[in-house]
Amino acid sequence: MWVSELLPWTAKIVDEISLIKTVWTEAINRDPAVTYICTGHQLPGRASLGSWLSYGLGTMNQNLSAFVVMTASWSSKAAAQALYNRLWSAGFLPSMYQGVALRSKGDPVLFLSTVTTSSRTPHTSTTSTPRFCTAWASTTAA
Repeated sequence: MWVSELLPWTAKIVDEISLIKTVWTEAINRDPAVTYICTGHQLPGRASLGSWLSYGLGTMNQNLSAFVVMTASWSSKAAAQALYNRLWSAGFLPSMYQGVALRSKGDPVLFLSTVTTSSRTPHTSTTSTPRFCTAWASTTAA
C-alpha cells in the first residue's frame, strides 16, 4: 500500500497495520453517520469498534483500560464538535471493554490523581479499613 513520504515510519510498517480507506453510510446527518462508523449501527447503544477489537483480540495488560480515546480540544465554542461517550462505549459488552477518554486539560484521566485534604492526616487513613469492620472481624473470629 502506498504511504506518503511525510510518514516515513508508517511506511516501514504499512504491511503490519490495517488501514480503512473508505467508509460509506446511508445516514443523511452527521451524528447518525459518525455513530454508524464507530459502532456499525446508526442508533446508539451498540459497542464501538475499539470495544469489539479489545473483546475479540484481548489486551496485553489486564490492569489498564482496553483502549484510550484522544479527543480534540477546540479554540472556540463555535469550532467545537460534539463527541459523545457512546462513540467509544462498550454498549452491551461488559464495561471492561469500554474506552477511556484522555482529556487535553487538567487530569488526563478523571479520578486517578491523589485527593488533597485540608487536614494533616494522610490520604491512606481515609481509604483504610474502617474501625467498625476491624472490631466486627475480631469479634466474629473468636
